[in-house]
Amino acid sequence: MLTYLKDSPLNTFKIDQAFVGGVESQQTSALVSSIIAIGRHMGLELVAEGVETQQQFENLKQMGCKIFQGYLFGRPMPEVELIQWSKDGRLS
Repeated sequence: MLTYLKDSPLNTFKIDQAFVGGVESQQTSALVSSIIAIGRHMGLELVAEGVETQQQFENLKQMGCKIFQGYLFGRPMPEVELIQWSKDGRLS
């Protein structure tokens, strides 16, 4: 898998929600920290997907992740609602 990362023209790497969901355990936290370190070393933007709790967000932020997606920030919505949501200042 690391060879694939090295040889691929990537600029963004997503941390799967399966890892995000377990980030509060010591073993998973160590693995996610390693993923983030590898991604940063390769100059990739890292996105944590499936962030559902404030604790997950805080842990990932502390590890150096800067981009997040998940229900903690908003639920899937139709385009019209997204546009209104962003106009209301809730998108930042």
